[in-house]
Amino acid sequence: MFWSVLKGARELISFSDFDAVLGSWAHPDGFVAQKLSYRLKLPYFIKVHGSDINVLTEDKNRNKQIQQVCKGATHIFTPSDALRLKVCGLGVEKSKVTRVYNGVDNKLFYPEEIASNPYFLFVGNLKKDKGVLDLLDAYDGYVKSGGSKLLKFIGDGAMSPVLAERVAAYGLEAKVSMLGALKHADTAKYIRQSGLLILPSYHEGVPNVLLEAANCGVPVVSTRVGGIPEVVKDGVSGILIEAGDCEALTKAMVDFDLNTACWNREVIKAHGNLFSWPKNVNEIDQIICKAVQGSSDA
Repeated sequence: MFWSVLKGARELISFSDFDAVLGSWAHPDGFVAQKLSYRLKLPYFIKVHGSDINVLTEDKNRNKQIQQVCKGATHIFTPSDALRLKVCGLGVEKSKVTRVYNGVDNKLFYPEEIASNPYFLFVGNLKKDKGVLDLLDAYDGYVKSGGSKLLKFIGDGAMSPVLAERVAAYGLEAKVSMLGALKHADTAKYIRQSGLLILPSYHEGVPNVLLEAANCGVPVVSTRVGGIPEVVKDGVSGILIEAGDCEALTKAMVDFDLNTACWNREVIKAHGNLFSWPKNVNEIDQIICKAVQGSSDA
């Protein structure tokens, strides 16, 4: 990976001057950014996302490599304060780590008139630590309590066949749709028309789908993990529960049915406006430019 990137970088440099290297993800991209910066004699910056710090550092060899990459970076950007603290826990100076929230594409994610039959929606990788099995179990409880809203899954993953089997076992074929992976624009349409977006994850950085739902004025149910409590205002833009608590998840669905009108979509949308790509880019650009200017003046 490094050698192919180095070749491409050298070709680009022959046409234009560059001042810095930015690696998105601590591993393996951050490792490549570090090696590239040494070769090109440029400072490097790292933007981490979540699993690169929360999950990959559990592997001893990767942990050592990620620590080395993060400690050597001129600056690191994290999408949440929770992740910022974890990066600092790797031995990185606090002054070198800045939280910069991600943004949303306003051309795709915006409020629509509430549909006559709003549904529950999951968007993400269909894997166990996203809580997809918990969601289906909780939804079965919701249906048994008399709930009538449909549940739709968007995404692919290892749990897809397991979910399909469990849907059949519960007799929920008429109520649960497995839509697979969709284009971003199609996913946005499903989010805009949903009544409630549900993401019961066990591990997260800051899932962009929660920001996208907020920008559409759609309330969410999610878990108190990672940076989620920073971007979901409990009781205002959504409901926060503990990871793995299926009873609380069922209750959240039932409560949504009973109190749908209580969710103010304009207030949720206003909260979503806090997450802007132009703001994200501006904050990162200012820090990189200041650091590069400082190194050139030294």
